[in-house]
Amino acid sequence: SGDVVCTPLTQLSHKRAAQMHSKLVDYLHATGTRERAAVTYGRSGRGLDIGFMFTRLWQWVAEPVLRSLNLLVKSNCSSHELPRIIWCPTGPLAQLPLHAAGMYDPEARPGSKVFDLVVSSYTPSMSALLRATRLDAHHVDHEPSILVITQPNTPHLSPLPGTVQERQILQ
Repeated sequence: SGDVVCTPLTQLSHKRAAQMHSKLVDYLHATGTRERAAVTYGRSGRGLDIGFMFTRLWQWVAEPVLRSLNLLVKSNCSSHELPRIIWCPTGPLAQLPLHAAGMYDPEARPGSKVFDLVVSSYTPSMSALLRATRLDAHHVDHEPSILVITQPNTPHLSPLPGTVQERQILQ
């Protein structure tokens, strides 16, 4: 609607967000993910169970925001019909995967993962979002275009599989 809704994140502090960010970086290095290896959910890396971090992001950030926007109802829609949310995190939250927040416990209720409820996008700032919105309004009648760059192999890093196939699908 365009209305501003203030949602206090009462369980989140800057210290907690910074600790999660630090532990996520440790986890990524410990599991080799920074070198393009696959993330294994639930695998522990230096004191962080990645599923626990997703749970905390859900409880401390995503669930309160989605509740305040009345978006906690799991839809039977396909992903292209889900409501869109554009996250604009700052500080240590800017490096945390809010789109993956959720309860990954097998007994968790349906609709307790962000991606079950909304399509997430990110913006680096509100001014960037406003500029992009204005540009979209001016370019509605033009053909869409996209620049796709694939780099399946980077010197001194492990290969990034699937990039060539993804480019072909996009074309």
